[in-house]
Amino acid sequence: MSNFNQGLSNRHLREYNTDAILAQLYLHKIMSKSQLAKAIKLTIPAVSKILAQLVDSGRVICQKSESISRGNSAGHYMVTPLDYDILCLHVSPHCIHALVVDSNINPICNDNVFDISPQTPAQLIKEIERVFWLYKASSQKKLLKIAIALHGVVDIKAGASQSMPQAAWDESIEIRYLLEQKLNTEVLIENDCVMIALAEKWIANSTDSDFCVINVDYGIGSSFLINGKIYRGQLNGSGQIGHTIVELDGKKCGCGRFGCLETIASTNAILRTCRSRFKVTNPFNVDKESTHFDFSTCLQLYQEDDPIVSYIVDDAGKSLGLSLYNFLLTLNVNNILLYGDACKFGDKWLSIIKQQTIYSPFQSNNELKRDRVSIKFGNLSKKQILQGIGFSYVERQFSD
Repeated sequence: MSNFNQGLSNRHLREYNTDAILAQLYLHKIMSKSQLAKAIKLTIPAVSKILAQLVDSGRVICQKSESISRGNSAGHYMVTPLDYDILCLHVSPHCIHALVVDSNINPICNDNVFDISPQTPAQLIKEIERVFWLYKASSQKKLLKIAIALHGVVDIKAGASQSMPQAAWDESIEIRYLLEQKLNTEVLIENDCVMIALAEKWIANSTDSDFCVINVDYGIGSSFLINGKIYRGQLNGSGQIGHTIVELDGKKCGCGRFGCLETIASTNAILRTCRSRFKVTNPFNVDKESTHFDFSTCLQLYQEDDPIVSYIVDDAGKSLGLSLYNFLLTLNVNNILLYGDACKFGDKWLSIIKQQTIYSPFQSNNELKRDRVSIKFGNLSKKQILQGIGFSYVERQFSD
């Protein structure tokens, strides 16, 4: 509270502008003084002063231009590379997606997917160790740090996975502590939806400082960027949109409650409902009632306008749209990006979500400005999304 009473001091302003310059360098990798001044709306002399301090402290380096046209203003700047790499991991009970980036979060190898089937927390830790030593053996740097994105509920302060959907265990795992003790390196842990939000912020370079990422897969998760920062809440529990109740007498959810959004709108829920309906109706294609009815079969039938599959998928889209409507109404976050396998249902599914979400009770249809609400599919590749978790180390550098 004292900061607000005293107003914005010169020190706070200097720190803010310093962070703004560093953020631009992480975004664009290398920039000139004039480019930085234009990006953050400062004068070139002001930018020059901050850059001189950053260069003196060793946080930024200057690459001099061969043709000096404006004295000391010539040259380009970049964040100083450090002597470590980061192993970015997206860990689920079924696979580990891995990529190595340098300290400035530039990929330095191809990404790889390792199929796993751990039955205990100890086995999951061993699988992560195995992937680490595989990359460590080929690393040219002394230190290989780790950034992990996990499915489910994550306690980032404790570095623990509190619950992981589809895992063969129910207990919490202190992943950061176990890995740091065994591997003698630094480990940061985040939720996988936060990983997507960081990728959108730092790689897609979204111009909107407020947006929401919704990941609709075998579960449903979300992450919010408010004023350019990941919003977690005091208990780090924000983003559990999948466990908002949308049907009071609905099916039991993995969280123990009934009628959660995940029980209707996730891909797992859609498949489960389709199998159940086909067993009862036994329509023209007997293969539909098989336990081998998978997501690709469901997707194909939806694209062929199968009436049963279309009804179930569209109903799931309506439920998701209603939940997003509540978020828009309460948080006023009007930029929503959709990720996950469910996005493969395409524009028809998206239009159903929009119909539910964009409706406003405070405006007539003629007055509704639909262009003020953006709900669209995210465009980042899986490799770019994985790269996003590496930016958790960048986020930590900036002052509050």
